[in-house]
Amino acid sequence: AFLLGHIAYVAAFSQLASFQMFNVVTAFILLVAEILLSGRLKFQFGSFSIPGIVYAASITLMLVKALSVLEQMGYTGQSFCIIAGAVLFFVSDVLIIYILFKGKDTFVYKLANLLSYYVAQLLLAGSLWMR
Repeated sequence: AFLLGHIAYVAAFSQLASFQMFNVVTAFILLVAEILLSGRLKFQFGSFSIPGIVYAASITLMLVKALSVLEQMGYTGQSFCIIAGAVLFFVSDVLIIYILFKGKDTFVYKLANLLSYYVAQLLLAGSLWMR
């Protein structure tokens, strides 16, 4: 369900700023960096490795697409909400990785995860109503 949400946001953002090959190339470079960093941090994804990479690709593409909206639209209330929401959604996913795969199953991590996720959703959904 979250993967479909990322794809839906990419599609929505593509309505606001044209989709360019630069988006895919940038997302790919960032994804490779994420994979290398997760190895360096010794995350053990086990059977979730391939699905995790697919999911990471979707959130990374969403973040890059949000940045292209900012670039093409300029600094508006809508573009600010889009980029802030995308960054917070990315942060919430990083936190859930720490919770699930690094044993950081603490109140603070869970609270930060839920706060970043819900604020991200409010910003992203709200931004689609702005014009």
